Amino acid sequence: MSGPEVSIEQSREISGSASEDISLGEISWDEVSKDYSAEKQIGESGIFIAVKKLSSSQKVYALEKGGKLITDFEFDTVSVIGSQYIVLAKNDNIAEIRDFSGNKVCNTAYRIAAHEEKGGACVISRYVGEYSEKKKEFAVAKGGTRIQGDASGDILLDCEAVTDFEFDSYEISDDCEYIAMKKSGRIAALFRCDGTKADGTLYTVAKATDGGVYAVVKTDDGKKTYAVVRGGTLIGDTLLGGELLTGFDFDSCRLDASGCLVLENGGDIAEVRKADGTKVEGTFYGIAGEVKGGSIYVVKKRDGQKSVYAVVKGGKQISRMLLEGGEMLTGFDFDSYSITFSGYVFLEKDGELAEIRRGDGSKEERTAVKATGSFGDELYSAVKGEGKNARYALVSGGETAGGGYIFDSGLVTGYDYVEITEYNGLARAKDSDGLYTLFGAGGRVKSICYKEARSYDLDGTDTVSMYALRADGKDEYTWYVRRIENGAATLEEYDEKAVCARDFDKLGGLLTKVAAAVKKDAMRPELDGLVSEELIKEYYAAAADAAASSMGFETSLQMARDMHPYVWALYCLSKEDRGSGNELYPDGMQGVVYSDDSESGVYRMSFSLSGGYAFMATKSDGKGGIIITEIVLML
Repeated sequence: MSGPEVSIEQSREISGSASEDISLGEISWDEVSKDYSAEKQIGESGIFIAVKKLSSSQKVYALEKGGKLITDFEFDTVSVIGSQYIVLAKNDNIAEIRDFSGNKVCNTAYRIAAHEEKGGACVISRYVGEYSEKKKEFAVAKGGTRIQGDASGDILLDCEAVTDFEFDSYEISDDCEYIAMKKSGRIAALFRCDGTKADGTLYTVAKATDGGVYAVVKTDDGKKTYAVVRGGTLIGDTLLGGELLTGFDFDSCRLDASGCLVLENGGDIAEVRKADGTKVEGTFYGIAGEVKGGSIYVVKKRDGQKSVYAVVKGGKQISRMLLEGGEMLTGFDFDSYSITFSGYVFLEKDGELAEIRRGDGSKEERTAVKATGSFGDELYSAVKGEGKNARYALVSGGETAGGGYIFDSGLVTGYDYVEITEYNGLARAKDSDGLYTLFGAGGRVKSICYKEARSYDLDGTDTVSMYALRADGKDEYTWYVRRIENGAATLEEYDEKAVCARDFDKLGGLLTKVAAAVKKDAMRPELDGLVSEELIKEYYAAAADAAASSMGFETSLQMARDMHPYVWALYCLSKEDRGSGNELYPDGMQGVVYSDDSESGVYRMSFSLSGGYAFMATKSDGKGGIIITEIVLML
């Protein structure tokens, strides 16, 4: 617990107090015969700091006088205070203090953590444990002699300990009248500034009014209960003494905007106390919301971990959050509510609309639905339930009530869907089986519905968009593939062999033309319109670099394959030999993959090469044809 230590290499200016330099004295004995060295002299009385090395990184210290040790080698540090004291420390705690003649000046010495000028009591500290387990402990002391210390604090000699070192922190009251000793952040004992123990009950404060009244809390077996206390002395969040106005009869409390303490039990407001502690008689409710311009309130209380709601008419509004009295129009039967600008109160339970109240509190007899989306002027989606249990329906017509509610709308469907979204201006409803149905304006059902539930996988690539369609009112459905022709999406009945053969012919023929053109180095003009301009430019630039290289065309191009992957792929295509006609299909074809992007019109296909395979991507040229945009090898 010592402050900055004075090593033998440091100067002797400590704690801002000037003193004489420690001089180097002559050593008149044979140091070779000793296992330590006397390296610094203190004062003029022949006191030396003796150092013994236990290892390359560890030293211990002692004091020597007249060639003889006057202490054992048991100290970690030695520091000098002014021109009077030598402080010997062990494990960061002060072990001994001696004067410059080598005499002990005290029996005990502790660092002062806090000192009360009013009464003279001190908080003293020490360290316990080692390394990462080391921590400070505190105690209260009085009497003794206080001496000026160093940056780590002043020192108290031969004091009277009022307590044991059993506290891990402390706090001084704002008026400096009390010392609060703490354990685990809570006040465990309270002392006056003269060191005498303060009598009285200690409370932990939860809330405080402006009138010197406190809601205090205690915890038994993990359960918190609250009471009200008037008066006492506040130290931090701890109250000493005071008049207990209630028992610990409440399970929660809050400080209302009116300045009152609101105490609850079992979710109900059990008691209200003014800022001066006076009890307010009456029945009270917590306000959740109110109808603008009226006297209708939605009030709330706790029910376990959730809030429940009721409607009250009249009463006296004490604050924005507190209502006194009033006529209960409903029970606390609802778990959510909504108040609209038009003055309606919609009350829900378990995600479903249970009751509607008008702005005057009367019950609305009309039915309403909670809308979640609109599709045109007359078609809406509505929901019942919440979370995983939410179910949706389509409704039409009705009167808008505000807050997302619609009066007297007609059901187009039952609450049979897990999701309803917009699709090209239509309502797309998804059932629990993943089947979609499209609905038009006025609730008319379109003739087909579809289900994306099957994939056509090609060597780990993307998949063909597959759809199941059925005629309206029929149970059976047929698989279709979504195709992109000249930028337009079409659907055709799916036949794997027919679909693949058609596209292998189309794309494979294009690939054969590309390979032939590359083989005879005739990229232009034969490939104009077949390969993108960017790909052609890159090919010629890379080919020119390779041709100029001393390593040879193929070697140079292969080394640059990561920089020019499309060019390398084209070159490899030109080296492939597929027999007569130099056709790269059908034996090399692995399949075709279509993009879902109807605007780009992208086709992708895979084909095999010697020792690997490749992918080719194409897109519409805007003229009814397609051009190659990239070729990537997977060798």
